[in-house]
Amino acid sequence: MGLKKQQLDNRLMEMFPLNKRNLEQFTTFFRERGLGVIADMQTAQVASKAKKEAVKYLADMIKEESSDADMTDYVTELIDKQGMSETEVTLSIWTSVMASVEWNKKEDLVAEQALKHLRQYCPLLKATARSPKAELALMLKVQEFCYENMNFLKSFQKIIMLLYQSDVVTEDVILKIVFV
Repeated sequence: MGLKKQQLDNRLMEMFPLNKRNLEQFTTFFRERGLGVIADMQTAQVASKAKKEAVKYLADMIKEESSDADMTDYVTELIDKQGMSETEVTLSIWTSVMASVEWNKKEDLVAEQALKHLRQYCPLLKATARSPKAELALMLKVQEFCYENMNFLKSFQKIIMLLYQSDVVTEDVILKIVFV
């Protein structure tokens, strides 16, 4: 598309008058003229930017060790009001939680460290992994994380067991991943 070549794809909103620079006016303008693709592109960019900001804010909350209630309220708002899916929010929480720690280099100690660290964030994960789809995505993300980080290879079963005991994932979802 010519917009990307001219580097205008991220700056289209700037071409609108100040009093009409909002997503609703933008999409209406382009849809009325048969250019729904441009409206969809702008909507996707706004959603992507909002998601990145939300993930960054969530990571900051985890690093600052905000209260469970504050974090739960924030992630619930992301799902209910911002339109992010449970799966996106759950995976963002997992990524932020696991990135917020300097992990021990010894495989024996990393399992204990991971379980202790994750135990405090299980209520947060439980608040967002409310559907089987989100639970399954979380389990696959845990599996991916454990296999990409060799020190966590032996921790996978223990982490899944912790998530099960904390009611983050259900037995049905665990059986689904085991027998696939």
